Amino acid sequence: MNARPVADIISTVNGLHTNAECQLLSDYAAQVTDGCIVEIGSFQGLSTLILANGSAPSIPVYSIDPHEQSNSQYSDRDRVIGFQHALRLDLALRIRPVNLTSAEAGAGWRRPIGLLFVDGVHSFEAVKQDLALFLPCVLVGGLVAIHDMNLPGIAEAVAIYADKLEQVASVDVLAIYRKVKA
Repeated sequence: MNARPVADIISTVNGLHTNAECQLLSDYAAQVTDGCIVEIGSFQGLSTLILANGSAPSIPVYSIDPHEQSNSQYSDRDRVIGFQHALRLDLALRIRPVNLTSAEAGAGWRRPIGLLFVDGVHSFEAVKQDLALFLPCVLVGGLVAIHDMNLPGIAEAVAIYADKLEQVASVDVLAIYRKVKA
């Protein structure tokens, strides 16, 4: 299956990422040759679809999001909308929804990760916890993408792991790192 142009997905799916961020995610998803892709936080699935579309068909995309109505923005309906888009774009079989919080999923996660995308709860403590739980499973040489680097506490949480991560790209509020040591 050939990847669709990123612009085609962006034009039909509601999301919270710029065109440039989506293109960068797609480009780096295409570099994953081992392990899986893990996404923390999915809203209505734009980034999930971008990652699945950009990656090789043999690389599963695990989308971790409980879709609980914790505020007026997000709800169960968002999961349904994301799944409808995945069906329409013929990407549903490449996506593995995980209906848990990142803390619940991360507590038992053991599968090797080629690309980790952190875009869940946007606080210092949440990003620090997501990285503490999932970074040990990211393969050395694997990728870590962090969204909303402009928000308070996000860059500080990432800085805790500066000895393990080397920034390789950024655009708008998305930064991509390579894991350089275990």
